[in-house]
Amino acid sequence: MDRKELLEEFINICNEQKKASLLPKRDAYYDAIGELAQALIGDIELIKFSNIFLMERTELLKKAVVLFEEGFFDCAFYLLRSATEITLTLTYLAELPSQEREEKLSDWMNIRHFPMRKKMLDSLTKTATNFAEMKENMPEVFIEMQELSNKINKYVHKQGFDKFYVYRECFMYDEESKNNLVKEFENAFEGSIKILAIMRLAIDPFPILLMYEEIASRTFELATTCFSEDFVDKYLSKNFLNKYKKLPMYQAYCD
Repeated sequence: MDRKELLEEFINICNEQKKASLLPKRDAYYDAIGELAQALIGDIELIKFSNIFLMERTELLKKAVVLFEEGFFDCAFYLLRSATEITLTLTYLAELPSQEREEKLSDWMNIRHFPMRKKMLDSLTKTATNFAEMKENMPEVFIEMQELSNKINKYVHKQGFDKFYVYRECFMYDEESKNNLVKEFENAFEGSIKILAIMRLAIDPFPILLMYEEIASRTFELATTCFSEDFVDKYLSKNFLNKYKKLPMYQAYCD
């Protein structure tokens, strides 16, 4: 067998191992991505950098859907993790005092030392008013965030033979296995949408505030748009909404 034939065989094997899977909820996921994409930030101190973070998050989510359907399942899970991490970075920067924010943003842009996920979360919990309020009043959300991160990391770090591409050539990889993988990704994707929406709401409550006409009618034109009731029902829940509306941050914006 010559080099060309070996290469062709290698490509064929790779294509077989991908085992592409279509997502039954793909259209609904694109709708959810579209809602997140429109939840921009208009704060004058944040606008110069914040929305590019949000736009990148949107691209990561779209590409996660595409890569999963193409069969690159581990890459798809990795992009979900990246979308969460990039939004966490934005939330961390947004909650810093102006001078410190400029310094940290410069560190990030110039690829100098920058806090990792745990340090950002610790900082947000201890010193960030909005984030700390949410964590104190809705601790279950942050437990859920950590559990989601742990599950996604199993795919990113390939823990377990079922996370291997070669497992898809094994006789044990049947239709049930394929369906389980789709379900795992659906859970991870929907959980990521929820966490990303909540972290956006830790910066300001406009995507929720603008749902209500009596408040929207008192505001000038904003960069953001409101979440739809359908989005809130599917990804946030009425229980979350009721708790969020009681937070001092939300009440301050209402006034």
